[in-house]
Amino acid sequence: MCRHTESEDRYSQGSRVTIWGMSLNVFLSVFKIAAGVLCRSQAVIADGIHSLSDLVSDTAVLMGLRLSSKPSDETHHYGHGKLESIFTLAVGLFLLAAAFGIGYEAMTCIIDYCYVPPAVLPIVAAAVSVVVKEALYHWTKRVGRRIKSPSMVANAWHHRSDAMTSLGVVAGLGVAYVHPSLAILDVVMALVVGGFVLRIALKICYESLLELSDSAPDAEKVESIKDLILSVRGVRSLHKCRARRVQGDILVDVHIQVSGDLTVVEGHEISKEVRDRVIETVESVTDVLVHLEPIAGDSNDRAD
Repeated sequence: MCRHTESEDRYSQGSRVTIWGMSLNVFLSVFKIAAGVLCRSQAVIADGIHSLSDLVSDTAVLMGLRLSSKPSDETHHYGHGKLESIFTLAVGLFLLAAAFGIGYEAMTCIIDYCYVPPAVLPIVAAAVSVVVKEALYHWTKRVGRRIKSPSMVANAWHHRSDAMTSLGVVAGLGVAYVHPSLAILDVVMALVVGGFVLRIALKICYESLLELSDSAPDAEKVESIKDLILSVRGVRSLHKCRARRVQGDILVDVHIQVSGDLTVVEGHEISKEVRDRVIETVESVTDVLVHLEPIAGDSNDRAD
């Protein structure tokens, strides 16, 4: 399968689950906001607004998948993979905003004593949201990992954050329904869930920034790549072994030293062996750029 066909298949798989997520988010948002307004439940109204924020992240994921799947062109010689990292960062920022929004609404309710004993309908709406969003989380995460899409995995966590928010609402409203004097538990649970969402948002933003800044994989993986290259017959030594992460993949750039007595064809065969062995052996490595240099002291000694 050619690279362009793989990209199209990747976009097809990713867009299918994302569009389903968008449709379900519209349903859940309308259901929860309507239930909250009818039964005067501010927690469920806030939960419905939180679901609306998922529509923004779903749109960001679709745009990221579409743009990052484009093949290389005259203005992007290395492809468009980093565009997805930008949209992943956007999802993280949306989650960050949602976390602060949840915290703000909860604190406002505590200060203004706006919490009231709940009715049954808001509890049912929040419970339905828990089931649907948890299912979306597992489906989106599974597809995101299969097609190596960090933005989809990030969006899956957005679904999980919505499910956890709704779960907190169910727990708080459920206890308050049984014991009306404990209605404040609703907003207390919202604060706890807000902290959970904040932690996920910071993790997503941090990992996206690492990828955008061309960060290297962990030192242990880099050392394993070096050891593997040095085990290739004909490689005398290496230097400038660099690796970076792009769109869930690892790209390697290495300078190897070989005997200056080798022919061009022999040198090419060694570099090809280095590239093939690293890609076949080291997980997530999809490309290796090998620079050949004659080792000092051999004939035709010359440095690149």
